[in-house]
Amino acid sequence: MEDRVKTTSRSVLIGLLALSPLSFSQPAYADELSALQKEIRWLQEETFVTTATKTVENINKSGASVSVITAQDLQKMGARNLMDALKRVPGLGIHYTNIGLPTIEVRGVKTDFSEKVLVLINGHPTNNNIINGGALWNMRNIVIDDIAHVEVVRGPGSALYGANAFVAVINIITKIGADINGITASASVGSDETKSLNVLLGQASEQFEVAANLHYYDTEGAEEYIESDLVGESGNTYSWSENYEFGFNMSAGKLSLQGKYIHQKAGPHIGAASVLNDESKVDGIEYFIEVAYTDDVSNKIDYEVKIYHDKFDTDNYWELLE
Repeated sequence: MEDRVKTTSRSVLIGLLALSPLSFSQPAYADELSALQKEIRWLQEETFVTTATKTVENINKSGASVSVITAQDLQKMGARNLMDALKRVPGLGIHYTNIGLPTIEVRGVKTDFSEKVLVLINGHPTNNNIINGGALWNMRNIVIDDIAHVEVVRGPGSALYGANAFVAVINIITKIGADINGITASASVGSDETKSLNVLLGQASEQFEVAANLHYYDTEGAEEYIESDLVGESGNTYSWSENYEFGFNMSAGKLSLQGKYIHQKAGPHIGAASVLNDESKVDGIEYFIEVAYTDDVSNKIDYEVKIYHDKFDTDNYWELLE
């Protein structure tokens, strides 16, 4: 059917050219088709963002400095978690403190707890109450399998987002039911008794859409012999880690529901300023659940009502001398 339509169109064009008093050459027609194909390809490659202005806009027309990391980008770069992906963003730098907590440096501005960077999950703030709203205590190892794309806005955003959006806003957009459309499971094993399991499921219809992700990660960490540490002792490292993560989002008409649960445990961090020990431990739980209702008042006015609950709890023990 497609070939027949193309043949018919070409015949009509030739007939019109024969009746016209003007003469056209075939190369000019080919150039027009080529330009049209380029235009269609350019439109298909357009990237739209919402974080910069809280409205849908073309990234090329945005007044803010925005970078987008897609799910395809995450796969190609071989990122293991969110921090691996953010290392590739221009203007951002990732550093680790003495206790193993990553910090985000944006355009030369860096603090120990990244409290000047606002981290969102589908528009929901995740900065906790530690040290004026630290950003990455439990979000540092968020799994990438569930990420549709990440929008990074460099520059002040407090006028739109309030506290913590001083130097950057990072919005993690998770996959919806239409992105998954079924069940996907993956498992991996590696050295140092490393094990990982991830399950994605999603379904979409005209009335209802749901997506969920379940992730488990466990490793004994690299066991390396250290000749000496800051207090002159020798021994083996013990940098174990165990992570659990569950996230979901669903929508039905004007009503939507989303949530994220993260539980991370980790042993002693290996670092230049750390004392070699096998007793230090980090144990953190963080979750939120949000219900939102969106409706239109008119063609130009709409509103959104949200009800949410956030929880952050951490129990840490750092051994300085053994």
